[in-house]
Amino acid sequence: MFEMKRTVTYSQVGSNITMDMAGIVNYLQDCTLAHSESVGKGVEYVAENKKAWFLSSWQIEVKRFPGYEENVTVRTWAHDFKGMYGYRNLDILDGKGTPIVYANSIWIFMDLEKMLPAKP
Repeated sequence: MFEMKRTVTYSQVGSNITMDMAGIVNYLQDCTLAHSESVGKGVEYVAENKKAWFLSSWQIEVKRFPGYEENVTVRTWAHDFKGMYGYRNLDILDGKGTPIVYANSIWIFMDLEKMLPAKP
């Protein structure tokens, strides 16, 4: 499992002083990419190998939107690979460790030279 700690900043909240869905998706996306970078399979690696992961779908359940200056932990883990597909779960925990966002995602691994799906 990979995790990153974040503090919600003013530029990440709306007039109600809470993060919106776009902010949630940005946190989830950033965590996914940081995980890939941490295992040496990040942006440079896939570019050099002319491969890329394409997001196919999100399923996101928000129990509560994080607020301004709230400390959160964003976590992710890949849980399965089948053919060209990668399956990844994510969550966001509040400062007490309570999950406030759950997410599932499906990714397709692509060969950018052939523009066809490939096995990871």
